[in-house]
Amino acid sequence: MKRLSFLLAFIASSSSGFAQDAAPIGKWNGFQLGLQGGVGVLNGKDDVGGSGSVNSGIFGGFAGYTHSFNKIAFGVQGDVNLTNYNSTSSSGASRSRSRWNASATIRVGYDANRFLPYFSAGVGFAGYGVKRFADNQTSDNTHIGYVLGAGLEARIIESISARVDYKHTEMGEERYQFNGFTPFHIKGRQDVVTLGVAYNF
Repeated sequence: MKRLSFLLAFIASSSSGFAQDAAPIGKWNGFQLGLQGGVGVLNGKDDVGGSGSVNSGIFGGFAGYTHSFNKIAFGVQGDVNLTNYNSTSSSGASRSRSRWNASATIRVGYDANRFLPYFSAGVGFAGYGVKRFADNQTSDNTHIGYVLGAGLEARIIESISARVDYKHTEMGEERYQFNGFTPFHIKGRQDVVTLGVAYNF
């Protein structure tokens, strides 16, 4: 009888240990889908002497997947945002505008149970256009560059999280041209801070 009791206790203990080993490590495992809003600053300049800095509200969505390995969280994230950057040249002859931006990043963070501080890096995209008032000609481009960022995400409840996120995007140089005029080039950078809420699957 003692041997049977000992055997049952051993099986129960082994099963409990196996269940603990098989359980997911960390709290930040899985897919998420969310909305975000915030503010951005766009600094741009061209090679004909023009430069400027404009602000805009930001609204968009993001999605991604994160998995924790011994408290170190690795993930991939993508976001798309609507913007409203507008700037008129000092001469009043043209207007520059940016209506959207997006990014695809990898993020690495520390799984602190309810909290996830992280760094991110990847590639960013931004639509940009210039319009001449005299003849309504427009020239548009998509700028591509690197993204560096950081943030903090926290669980509100098991399936809902909130985050504050910062991203710096370098917008690579692109060529613009109006009919009958010499082409010119524009490059810039964006700094964006957003607050987001996500559903975690």
